[in-house]
Amino acid sequence: MLSVASVKSPCILRGVLTTRDDAFNNNSDTSYQNLQTAYVGHCAVGEEIKVVEVVVVVVVVVVVVVVEVVEVEVVVVVVVVVVVVVVVVVVVVVVVEV
Repeated sequence: MLSVASVKSPCILRGVLTTRDDAFNNNSDTSYQNLQTAYVGHCAVGEEIKVVEVVVVVVVVVVVVVVEVVEVEVVVVVVVVVVVVVVVVVVVVVVVEV
């Protein structure tokens, strides 16, 4: 099982980029292997994917709870989701560049 203590943010973010790059390379086994080699010393691809899935689930749950409790309109929910996605992308870019 993946524990929060064993996960480091740069590792997770680099894993997200590794997975995305692999998708752009038409899921080529060779390209994927090269990308994995480039990220040696971080964390396993399986762990990275699990962490990304957990983050997505948490964001969705938070949005649903806010909608139920506050009873806001759909437009407000869409704006909140877009803002959250933009913030996550900015954090990914900043941490990976550091």
